Amino acid sequence: MKTFISIIIISMLLALILIAAEKVISAEIKDVRFSSEPTKTRVVFELDENTQYKSQYDKENNITLSISKAKLNESSKSFELKNGLVKDLFVKQSNDDTDARIS
Repeated sequence: MKTFISIIIISMLLALILIAAEKVISAEIKDVRFSSEPTKTRVVFELDENTQYKSQYDKENNITLSISKAKLNESSKSFELKNGLVKDLFVKQSNDDTDARIS
């Protein structure tokens, strides 16, 4: 009987740990939108909660934005912006993070 109760308690604790671990990777990118004008382009990532990010610039003036512990609601999204400063925007899921390439 004690063994059975111990197994139930351990199972409940493991379930709570798994729920807490899932919450760590629970920021969801709900929407990606943009607006373009001749002299500026605005790209908005709408998340359901705060998270951290890193940005990098490369030699071709591309920006890579890595949003930590964020889940994209699709495997990838691609946008072609025909006017403004930004020409392409590609967003993809990369393990627990979401990466966006802006060029």
